[in-house]
Amino acid sequence: MKAAWYSRRALRLAQRIDRFSAYLWARLRLPARATDLALLSKLNPADVCILGSGPAGSVLGFDLVQRGWRVLIIESAADQRFAGQGFRNSGELEYPFAASRYRGFGGTSALWFGACPRLRPIDFERNAYTPPGADWPLRYVDLEPYYDQAEQSLAVRYGPVGQGPKAGGASCSNGAAGRWLEQAGLALEPSGVARAPGGPDCFRVARDLLPGYCRASGQAMLAIGTATEVLHDGDGRVYGLTVRDNNGRSVNLRARAYVLACGGLETPRLLLASRSASFPDGIGNRSSLAGRFFMEHFKLRFRGTLRSAFSASGRCFQYYEQFKQQGLGSPILAVDLKRLRRSVVLGISADVEMFPCRQNRVALAPDDSDRPGETGASLALRLSDRDMETVEAVGALVCSIYKELGAKQVVALPGHVGHVSWLFHHMGTCRMGNDPSNSVIDANLRVHDSPNLYLAGSAPFVTGGGSNPTLTIAALSHRLADHLHERLAGPA
Repeated sequence: MKAAWYSRRALRLAQRIDRFSAYLWARLRLPARATDLALLSKLNPADVCILGSGPAGSVLGFDLVQRGWRVLIIESAADQRFAGQGFRNSGELEYPFAASRYRGFGGTSALWFGACPRLRPIDFERNAYTPPGADWPLRYVDLEPYYDQAEQSLAVRYGPVGQGPKAGGASCSNGAAGRWLEQAGLALEPSGVARAPGGPDCFRVARDLLPGYCRASGQAMLAIGTATEVLHDGDGRVYGLTVRDNNGRSVNLRARAYVLACGGLETPRLLLASRSASFPDGIGNRSSLAGRFFMEHFKLRFRGTLRSAFSASGRCFQYYEQFKQQGLGSPILAVDLKRLRRSVVLGISADVEMFPCRQNRVALAPDDSDRPGETGASLALRLSDRDMETVEAVGALVCSIYKELGAKQVVALPGHVGHVSWLFHHMGTCRMGNDPSNSVIDANLRVHDSPNLYLAGSAPFVTGGGSNPTLTIAALSHRLADHLHERLAGPA
């Protein structure tokens, strides 16, 4: 028990150090490059205006400026405050907004531990979690070259233990401990972790990617402000963004193309709040799906003791497809085997896919915003019957592993909801698809209702898979950069 207490204290300390590091880098290197909003409103329109400087927006912006396009990135907060404001819970579960969101340079990469697994091919194919008539419009092979680019952009390095396989994965023994675990049916695989070049710490967008974007002389612009409305005409063409600076003054910013990359909660809120006579329910919401099908990943944690001569840590993907084929959510097991005096503490956690449920949604709450000029929003969230079946099946699997290893004193650790903890991955609220009646955006991330409005990030995900979303977010941004480059270079 004392070891677990020290482990939690060490984790919290590491998180605080990471956040403070990201804060300092953003403060020292980025605001000096920020351009005044009033000045930007008087300049010629940028080629692309990107709302949000997290992994989605920064990867896209950096890719585009390297190709010679004028890009403006707008980030809402310069003071790096955690952002729970403006959202409330309206469903069965109380979701921790303040702990899961970060408004500042680099977005939620400030809270990130660098996990970079790819989604599996089965995730893009029709499976038990695919919504009826709403398949992914992409396949793994379509995204595979962009995964390679994303791994370069995020400085992903592969090693014997850690966060996930590169492309399906060969087994990795992880030394004697790994071979011992394999004898019990638990195989570890090669991993991908975003590491800062030349150092052991996690790659941070605010520290490692945005400064490179800012150094693209004459092409890259960065501004501090909060977008409150997407301005559009009767045909859905966007002609500006209403952006408010820190002093409460609003300006209209123009571009040829607009990309909302502000997360799975903020992106649908902005779409829903951008209403007009032609789009009374918000731009991009003719299908009435903007904000629906909110998905998360949830974690189950267990601990047991056993006698062993080994220490090991790593991830196991061998049950990923097996569970999906059984109609359940894909799990990724993480193993942490530590020697403590005469016994060994074996921690096993499972990151689990959540079922896309229509009732889990982001909706407007007009009277519930504590930020002037912005419309409040609410999140209705519950665990579906399919989620509860997956929780029971994963629990039974982990208990069988402990039994096979001869573990004693096996317990399920508490989480945010019972034994379930959230991983703070906001996905699925503006899903992509080929059918405008059953999706919000197309395969190129363009809003069906608009010829020049795009959405990036994890809001376009059709299903969440079991893998952390950041690498897939970056891959989709590189793919979008190719599409925008072709569009901007073509006829006006």
